Amino acid sequence: MALAYLINRTASAAGRYRSKSGQISIVLLFIAAIVPDADFIFYGLIGHHTVTHSIIFWSVAYLPLFLRWRMKILPYYLATLSHILGDLLLGKPPAFYGLWDQPVGPAYDYAVANLSQAEFMLARSLLDFSAVVLFLIVRKRDPESCVIRWDRDAFVALPVLVFLVISISIASHMQGGVFLPAAPQEWPIFAATYSILAMSHALIFLPILKEVRVFLRRTAEPLSTQDQSRP
Repeated sequence: MALAYLINRTASAAGRYRSKSGQISIVLLFIAAIVPDADFIFYGLIGHHTVTHSIIFWSVAYLPLFLRWRMKILPYYLATLSHILGDLLLGKPPAFYGLWDQPVGPAYDYAVANLSQAEFMLARSLLDFSAVVLFLIVRKRDPESCVIRWDRDAFVALPVLVFLVISISIASHMQGGVFLPAAPQEWPIFAATYSILAMSHALIFLPILKEVRVFLRRTAEPLSTQDQSRP
């Protein structure tokens, strides 16, 4: 999700859709970034790292949206592709599934050949954490870029994002399980990995939770004013 924001922020700064940058919903951006992993939820119908991790599939799926809303859809298309890019760096998805079904992942092949499973998981968690830190730094320099758009996100998009995150997390852990290293010397690496992942998840949702609190306070203020005005 952080990678999706950073890619779109870079594209906006380069002038690709600068006039639309203020209209980007970051919550919708996050939904678009994680939706390829919805294949975890539909396990048995769709295999993980198959059709939903294909650039070909998402290019076709987004085509009607481009025809309807044109360049306004570009940020969300880039967000979805950022998920596939992240998996190319950290995994081995079939990026061109449907046209060429061969999994692609040179970095993954190198890591598997040179790192233990525990070391590889630690490296992945460090990359995730680095992306989150960059996300927070960039957002701090752009305070007008709100996570939540109050006209829609707080009531529709935010619950969808929370549902997807929870559902995908539960489904992925049920299918893959939690990695428990057998060798005692790998336990510190295991502990560091999940500690870093926990911090990453907490940091990525802090801006959202902060703005939810602001929204609830804004919503409650008119009600309080009405109560005080009653005889």
